[in-house]
Amino acid sequence: MKRVIAGLIISLGLTAAPSIGAAATPATDPPQDQAPTTRPSIFISPYGEPFLSQAGEPYPVAAWFAGADADHDGRLTPEEFAADGRRWFGRLDQNGDQIIDPAEIAAYERLIDAAFLRVGAQSGPGGRGGPGGGGRRGGGPRLGMGEGGGQEDEPSRIQPREPRVTAAAESSERMARAGLLSVPQPVRSADRNMDQKITLQEWTATGERWFSLLDTRHQGYLTLEGLPQTAIQNDGGRRGRERR
Repeated sequence: MKRVIAGLIISLGLTAAPSIGAAATPATDPPQDQAPTTRPSIFISPYGEPFLSQAGEPYPVAAWFAGADADHDGRLTPEEFAADGRRWFGRLDQNGDQIIDPAEIAAYERLIDAAFLRVGAQSGPGGRGGPGGGGRRGGGPRLGMGEGGGQEDEPSRIQPREPRVTAAAESSERMARAGLLSVPQPVRSADRNMDQKITLQEWTATGERWFSLLDTRHQGYLTLEGLPQTAIQNDGGRRGRERR
């Protein structure tokens, strides 16, 4: 099982959030965007890239922002945002034909399942899977993992009728909870003409829309502090509030 997950991580570049530079963190209480999480957590970028963090590290939106902010000035411009999208498109487009095809979409979705599985396993026993709620222990249903030799889904957590539909819906829900815009399928949503393929032109147009939706103040740039919190961050109550 570990080999399957490792292979998916290597093939698509699953990103574990690094600790943000110590020099940027004051000696007093850390600002909200640097406050550490209390358990392993996950963030899905606007373009659908998964970022993971360990307990005690900042919520991984900070790692995504730091990587996308190419000049490290604390402002993410449309050009930097688009460049981050093109980089991830290149990862998803494994055969380099400038199209994300159904097989590459399926590979991506297996990667996402592996990411949630990894976070859920690290969260320890007794929970309801990883952050993002619903689902079973160990990160929720793994849609498509069986093709890579993964274990079967736990039958008690899957509805007896249309199990694949149920698993897909739960997978989409947890991705929405881990994203800034609550988009259930950030990669598939770029398929604007619904032909089961995503061209670079479609990807670019979708990225422009994501930036516009995130730039609520119409400043022409994004800041880490100005981003909306994900549902995972806002999930108070049962597990306590997490911050970026």
